[in-house]
Amino acid sequence: MPEQPSDLAVMTFELLKRIQQQMDRIEADVRDMKVRMTNVEAQMGHMMTSISQLNARMDRMDDRISRIERRLDLNDTAAQ
Repeated sequence: MPEQPSDLAVMTFELLKRIQQQMDRIEADVRDMKVRMTNVEAQMGHMMTSISQLNARMDRMDDRISRIERRLDLNDTAAQ
């Protein structure tokens, strides 16, 4: 006849099952957080690209304004 598990063994088994369920939930949460973090990093990359493009446009505009000022013979002292 098989031996009946003791109360301690049953309690230990139940505790381990609960721990495993909690670990499964934690693993799912970590997976979700990794996906969200990847999305945040991708958005940051897009924003950095956009900022770089805007800076390049501003640099070109600054060059054009400087060229216009030189052609019109404008300088800072005339504006004051």
